[in-house]
Amino acid sequence: MEDIQELVNAIVNDPILSEKTYTYLILGTQNAFTSGYYRMIEDQYFSYDGDMTIHLFDKYINKNTDIMQGKGVLCIKVSKGILMEYGLVNDMNPEIYDMDALELTMHQRYGLKPVEEERKEVLQQSLKAEKVKDTLVFACYMNDMERIRTLAANAKKSHLDKVLKNRGTSLQFCSRHNNIEAFRLLAEKGATVGKRALTRTPLEIAFQHSQDIVNYIQSDFPEVYQKEVGKKGFTIARHCTDEYLLEGILRSGGDVNQEGKPFPPLHNFADYNNVVAMRFLLNNGADQESRNDCKQTALHRAVSAENADAIKVLLEYGVDLYAKDRDGTTPIDLAQVCVDQTIFKMMRGAQQA
Repeated sequence: MEDIQELVNAIVNDPILSEKTYTYLILGTQNAFTSGYYRMIEDQYFSYDGDMTIHLFDKYINKNTDIMQGKGVLCIKVSKGILMEYGLVNDMNPEIYDMDALELTMHQRYGLKPVEEERKEVLQQSLKAEKVKDTLVFACYMNDMERIRTLAANAKKSHLDKVLKNRGTSLQFCSRHNNIEAFRLLAEKGATVGKRALTRTPLEIAFQHSQDIVNYIQSDFPEVYQKEVGKKGFTIARHCTDEYLLEGILRSGGDVNQEGKPFPPLHNFADYNNVVAMRFLLNNGADQESRNDCKQTALHRAVSAENADAIKVLLEYGVDLYAKDRDGTTPIDLAQVCVDQTIFKMMRGAQQA
């Protein structure tokens, strides 16, 4: 909390906010940041100030990025330049749009309402949407094990498979939180283990976050495991750095090359800078010069993404620096235009060795 307190102090003591009465909210998710500056009116209403919001957002974006990622909403309430209260709210309804969620937080935390009639209507809609917090899928989203047990006890099939809009299913959240206890409980209750939402399945997410859940699906739901691994091969594990799990894909018939496909495994892992998986493939017979459908090698992909660690691995295995893609471009050519010029120097060094 020390970093958050420093951020709060910096904002409250900003000269542009001297003597002002306001509430400033900063929302930090895993992937984005939003903020809202609201003038308080007669201790009952608030009004959004876009110009001040933009000014504060631009000025403190670096601090917000470092401190607020995945933290929820930081609420700062100030009266005539004096800090009255600040704190974090981390149980926001993810089905509500960011700015609507900030105004809902203002109402729930401080009892304030928007001064504009249109925004009052939106607030009422947001309050009605809060009922999702009483659901099993929201409990899984929050990784609240006590609540999960309570709601799972009498859950119907529709409750078990409910999708939290724009976020995912209960089992997907269990995978993301590496919560094998909750995953097993819901699966045994009848949740659909192979259900796809937002292009991903619980197994795909588990390959990134939970060895225990991958192993559970493989042992207790082998048909789901074989179907997904058989269809996707090593692509299902593009974030996976667990060699035991990668070995399981290999034993299940995963092709280490997939020559000519859009995303061969080695290329895919190079895109994500997954050096553990790259070494695994190369040590298990993957062709370091295999091409995708654009005639690119994995080195082309690694250099294009400026993934230095992936490049180092490929150079260790003696990959061809002069391999041409369908446009006649070589990895060396790509390195010359990299923002990170240490990549070009590294490749020149390998070229001269």
